[in-house]
Amino acid sequence: MNTGCAANSRTGKFLTASCFLSPVLSMYGFIITTINLGDIILIVSIILALIDSVRKRSITISTAFLPYFIYIVLHLLITLFVRRVADRYDLIGSTLRYLVYVVIITIFARQYFNVKFGMRVYRAICVFAALFIIFQTICMALFNFYPKGVIKSSLFPQVREEMNTFGDILPIVGKFSRFRPRSIFAEPAHFSSYVAGYLAISLFNKQKELPVQLALTAGLLLSMSSTGILVGTFVWGLYFFDIAKNGLSRMKFIIFFVVVIVGIIVIVRSSFFQYFIYRFTSTRSTSDRFSAYSVLEDYFKGSPMYLLFGYGHNGRDQLTYTAGFPKLLISYGLVGTLCFAISCIELFIKGTTIQKKLLIVFLIFQLGTEFLFGVLELCFLPFILASPDRVREYCCQQLRPSDMSQQDSSY
Repeated sequence: MNTGCAANSRTGKFLTASCFLSPVLSMYGFIITTINLGDIILIVSIILALIDSVRKRSITISTAFLPYFIYIVLHLLITLFVRRVADRYDLIGSTLRYLVYVVIITIFARQYFNVKFGMRVYRAICVFAALFIIFQTICMALFNFYPKGVIKSSLFPQVREEMNTFGDILPIVGKFSRFRPRSIFAEPAHFSSYVAGYLAISLFNKQKELPVQLALTAGLLLSMSSTGILVGTFVWGLYFFDIAKNGLSRMKFIIFFVVVIVGIIVIVRSSFFQYFIYRFTSTRSTSDRFSAYSVLEDYFKGSPMYLLFGYGHNGRDQLTYTAGFPKLLISYGLVGTLCFAISCIELFIKGTTIQKKLLIVFLIFQLGTEFLFGVLELCFLPFILASPDRVREYCCQQLRPSDMSQQDSSY
């Protein structure tokens, strides 16, 4: 099958839109909160893609993540039939939900993910979310009023009731302490992880949309998400370094360097930066985020089987917050971690320059966030796994004609 035709079909566009809508819709259940709207549209997109593939008798599977996908399926079956599991239903439910994401990444992303259409959807949601978080901040600062980013409905109940009550109590506590707006997401960290993906793509591709890039950056700063801000700083740093290296004369580079130094001094002396450092070093935020690294040894005392194969998805009473890499090791052991590492290496070797850079950003996130096992990975991995030809076509379309010859060699 022509993968370009599949990506341009209605099925391809529905699956593509589902990848970027599901992180927002996952906050809402459908009548009940056991299954959320994000899961529903992803399952529907998988069924439609499967029917379309069977009807056309052709399917293009990504070999990169296939070993990892097979390992997770076998791990679930062996765990259920060989080992004694305290909560079998929780294991089955959490693993199947994760497999929905991995199925899209492994089986359907390369064939059905429409890069151009997907980036339009991604961009629209990111811009709206960033402008809304700015609006929330202004309303709190001027009127002590917090516009809620969630919809209250009996048909679509919030998966977490706290998301609704947060907006009610904030005008009271907001008078006495700093607050962290959430935009249309469940957590500030979810917002920052979501928009950082598009910001990285936009900057790495040198797209001429500075207002969008600045709005997303402002949103990252206002969210006060330490990981999001650090990743945003890393992305902007790579962008400026590339510009300084390839596009500036010596005099312009000196001016640029001085401006950057002055900007850093101003930021460091600001109260915002002081609060950011306080959150990053003196509160539970950092200790919770990296606590799993310090107790990894405790998980693998005793049987070496657990070190090799792990405890299964969410197994062995994991901490309330476990970052992506330690969660991968605890859940699927050294073998599963090796399968994932091999997948990433293959993607890095075969991907375009932008896909490689985005993969690095994705992996950096896993040092301190847990969305390796969540729906937010669908904002990164489908683009990374998409056909390199479609990625190059999209990248060229975003550039001015005068820039295209300069950029072609870097894709």
